[in-house]
Amino acid sequence: MNKTKMAWASAALALALLLPAAGVKAYSSENVSLPSPIVEYASYNKLREAVGFEPLFLPRIAGYKTEHFLFIGEGLADVRYSGNLGEQLTIRSSRLTGENPDTDISGVYTGKWKDIEIGSTVVSVAKLSDKSFAAHWIEGGYAFSFMGENMKEKDFESLLSGYFIDVTEHVFGTDDASSIHHDMPF
Repeated sequence: MNKTKMAWASAALALALLLPAAGVKAYSSENVSLPSPIVEYASYNKLREAVGFEPLFLPRIAGYKTEHFLFIGEGLADVRYSGNLGEQLTIRSSRLTGENPDTDISGVYTGKWKDIEIGSTVVSVAKLSDKSFAAHWIEGGYAFSFMGENMKEKDFESLLSGYFIDVTEHVFGTDDASSIHHDMPF
């Protein structure tokens, strides 16, 4: 056998040893995964205890049903609601900490954001589709976001300006919002 054929035969043998046999997986069958940073709680009060402050919420009188109370790593509260017409609302709250706090906690990475002023608060808003909207803002050392899906734009705007901004300016704009205790309507 000449040197070229011998080199090719050696390379083919080495490749055959490296490749798995037909039907045999080339990776370990062990289930390896990272732990989820999301923890679900049974109540608002349990979520409040986990994050260490009063997360922003939507009262029952607004007509939405509470679906989930979620703690998402590093003190981010995520409260989810559903409406009678298929609306899905997500409200997030986080205490700002550190030198470079994350002020956009919306989790929305698409869409064209626009800054508007509601009351004395600058709010970044985005229209994601005809029935999907998002907003984020900061107030009194806290970051907030509100996302609405499957809803009318006027309903989103009404909740944002008529409730969320008003509440965050008056409640979280205080010196120590973590000590405020509400009679939770859940």
